[in-house]
Amino acid sequence: MVAFKGTFDGRTIVLDGPRDAAPPQRVLVHVEPLSDGGATATQPRGVPGSRLLPLAGSITPEDLAAMSEAIRQGSERVDPDAW
Repeated sequence: MVAFKGTFDGRTIVLDGPRDAAPPQRVLVHVEPLSDGGATATQPRGVPGSRLLPLAGSITPEDLAAMSEAIRQGSERVDPDAW
């Protein structure tokens, strides 16, 4: 996987520099704010851990194992025919 940095102006992502890709190269874009993005970057809001404690143990070990396996099998995979 290759990562590119750029700036989003509300409509377009402008890359910080040129990249080696011949148009029309199809890409999958994952966007997340960067902490070094200046005044426009925001951090996701969270909740205090004390509010999450009532949920502790509410997912069965079997369900956790099934979720972990699904993530392991499907993580970072793209079906090029689905475009």
